[in-house]
Amino acid sequence: MIYRDFCGKKLSALGMGCMRLPVTDEKNSSIDKSATREMIDYAIKNGVNYFDTACRYCTTHCPMELDIPNLIDLYNEHVYSGGGFLAPMAIGSLPDDKKPSACLSCRACEAVCPQNIKISEMMSDFVEKLK
Repeated sequence: MIYRDFCGKKLSALGMGCMRLPVTDEKNSSIDKSATREMIDYAIKNGVNYFDTACRYCTTHCPMELDIPNLIDLYNEHVYSGGGFLAPMAIGSLPDDKKPSACLSCRACEAVCPQNIKISEMMSDFVEKLK
């Protein structure tokens, strides 16, 4: 597994998205816990330590109404691509009050983040990386 430094931690370059997990019915209303455990165990055994839950709890607590999950996705793309063009282009298309620089660093989003992501530090770092 390839690992990259991310805020002082070694994060697997390959992550596991957890937005669509195995289900037990055709209505997608009940997660198959056994199959999910098997998938996650397999990922961990093979070195994956980045699990993206795309929870969005943070968005309802941001006084600036930033699309934090989207900004985090762009930040990750920018970091892992070594500063590619996609994130700067996407950020450039946003209104100023929706860019990472609009983050107030109030940490209201962090208070509800189940993953304990240091969102305000990430937004600040993103602003610096985009300069």
